[in-house]
Amino acid sequence: MAYETGASTGPNDLLDKLHMFAIAQGWIINRWVTVGSGRELCLSKGSAYYNMRSYQNETVFSNGSNYTLRYGISMNGSDGFASGSTWDRQAG
Repeated sequence: MAYETGASTGPNDLLDKLHMFAIAQGWIINRWVTVGSGRELCLSKGSAYYNMRSYQNETVFSNGSNYTLRYGISMNGSDGFASGSTWDRQAG
């Protein structure tokens, strides 16, 4: 199983490193964009779909709650990829 070691300077840098590692392992990058002060990464390989979002001191709204100054990476899995949907609203 492939792996890599190293260090990152923050959530955006870590997500970029995951992005580059995924490419090297043959994953398909469905989305890689800047959103707010963070990044969105949606990728797939075969029937596996994963969607990630990095946050660096952003106010985030989730389920009607306001989370201020969020810092980190959120991730979910999905059944597919729809380019018109945000990273956290993919099918499944």
